[in-house]
Amino acid sequence: MTRTRTPSRSAAHRRRGPQLSVDPIACAAHGLCADLLPDHVGLDEWGYPILDHGRSSGPIGADQLPHARAAVSACPTLALRLDHPRDPS
Repeated sequence: MTRTRTPSRSAAHRRRGPQLSVDPIACAAHGLCADLLPDHVGLDEWGYPILDHGRSSGPIGADQLPHARAAVSACPTLALRLDHPRDPS
């Protein structure tokens, strides 16, 4: 019987990469995040951000990381965050 080895949860978590998240209460619908990072942020009909997965984005690739950091820095209400996954160990 051959066992296949699956990556540990922490290894899979590290590979996932940083993700954007938005605080819907703090957001004032300026829309700068969508202008700076259109691949991950859309706007609803009132101008509030819609991320890839609701209130959080999918993993941000290394090529998009500078744009994500710029979007977070440009948010006038500090509603956009870039969350880095933590190793649970």
